Amino acid sequence: RSASGPQAAIIDGSGAADAVISFVNGENRLAVIDGFTLTGGSGHPVSIDDTRGGGVYCRDSSPIIRNNIIRNNRAINSVGGGVSVDLGLGPLPPPESIAPILEGNLFENNSAELGGGLAIYWGDSIVTGNIFRGNAAETDGGGMFISMGRGSPTIEWNQLWENQAGDHGGGIVAVNTQFAT
Repeated sequence: RSASGPQAAIIDGSGAADAVISFVNGENRLAVIDGFTLTGGSGHPVSIDDTRGGGVYCRDSSPIIRNNIIRNNRAINSVGGGVSVDLGLGPLPPPESIAPILEGNLFENNSAELGGGLAIYWGDSIVTGNIFRGNAAETDGGGMFISMGRGSPTIEWNQLWENQAGDHGGGIVAVNTQFAT
């Protein structure tokens, strides 16, 4: 937790080939990022040509991400320029085990192929009271891209301003898909 607020507490990931912050070990709600500026991330490497979550990569975890400025991050050739919520390889976890809370954040000037500001692929995320401004997606979901394999995210009381997408949904693209069984 930052004592001085996001304008003074800056975590700059410039120069590192990764997300600014990664949650990849099953972190729960005791893991809290509160009151920082997260900037300069280029995404957590998932494969040779796939990076996810420039500002925050959240895999199989449920942290609380609140009152932050998530700005000027990107996911190269992939998803979630600002934040990506995803599941790892291996057995499929229950949706409730991936349930981060994102509240009161400013997502600004982030970019990705899908979900310039935020991408959610699994679980029961809570996304409330955030501002998405000036984010860009090469294809879909300038502000948010939501493609659910399983789970029921809660998206409420967010503001979307001046986001853009090359194909669909400058603000939000929400697609409900199911994994083949």
